Amino acid sequence: CCRRWWFKPEYIINNININGAIAYPWHNEIVDSERKSYTIKGYAYSGGGRKIIRVEISLDGGMAWRLAPFHTKEKPRWAAGSSGDHAKHWCWFLWELDVTVSEMAEAKEIIFRAWDQSQNSMPERPTWNVMGMLNNPWYRVRVHKEGSMLRFEHPTQAGPDKEEGWMVNMANKAGGHLNWGWGGSGTPAAA
Repeated sequence: CCRRWWFKPEYIINNININGAIAYPWHNEIVDSERKSYTIKGYAYSGGGRKIIRVEISLDGGMAWRLAPFHTKEKPRWAAGSSGDHAKHWCWFLWELDVTVSEMAEAKEIIFRAWDQSQNSMPERPTWNVMGMLNNPWYRVRVHKEGSMLRFEHPTQAGPDKEEGWMVNMANKAGGHLNWGWGGSGTPAAA
């Protein structure tokens, strides 16, 4: 009964939803608040060969958004006998946005979101599903003021031996589980 569970059509993952992250500032990076400017950088990708068409960054909890320029070095691949919107994009779109460090110092977090050519977007909160997969909500990096320095904290770090990040800390405080987005209490937004 359950042996071929991964092969059932309702559970197979053939197309992923929009995925992306902030790469710079990196986790625990320290920036002097006396510095004039900083370039926030990251990537965005959408499954099924869909092109990323918009990338936005917010420094005020999602109240206002700035368009971030993005590019890819990939040349689109065309499906046989097709043109126009049928081009397929399979590589990351790299984005960057120059901001003043004083703006970053006033922010509680840096938030990233993106759209693809089918008008799919990253949701504010994760969406529950039976496999716990494909949960790619707005990517949030916390900004911590430490004297004249700013320290940036990502939600988590990759790897089984990594127990750090604001989302890991939030889960530990809640007894090991995050309930926001699944009908529970709390929020991913910085307090």
